[in-house]
Amino acid sequence: MSTKNNEGENLSRIRDILFGEELETIDKQFADFKIASQTAFDELKKEHEDRLNILEEKLKAKSKDLDVKQKEHENVQTEIKEDLRKEIQMINLEVIKEKTRVEKTIIQNDETLKTLWEGKKHLPTSRGTTTSKASTTKTATKTTTRR
Repeated sequence: MSTKNNEGENLSRIRDILFGEELETIDKQFADFKIASQTAFDELKKEHEDRLNILEEKLKAKSKDLDVKQKEHENVQTEIKEDLRKEIQMINLEVIKEKTRVEKTIIQNDETLKTLWEGKKHLPTSRGTTTSKASTTKTATKTTTRR
């Protein structure tokens, strides 16, 4: 093992002899570069974290805005739904009223027709006799059988 240490020392001495101050300058530059690159990396990492935090805050704010807008939209939909329900009820009531009015008109017209029919049965004919439903029916039957 001591031969390995001797070889390592010998190698270091040869290096010092060949490169001497240049090697020290290179080592110093390498150490400076290492520090500079670490500093730059740390700065970039912090900038990245700051931007990420800002983005996260903006996303949270937008999410809250969307939640508020969605709630408002749901409220508007509920109001519209209720308004439509009330309007449909009003239309149904109007239809029922109109149906009742039409039914009453039909009943009145039916009664008027019955009255007119009853009145026609007892009207004098041009021959001086009154017509009745039975005689009109017999006449219609005779006319049909003759053909």
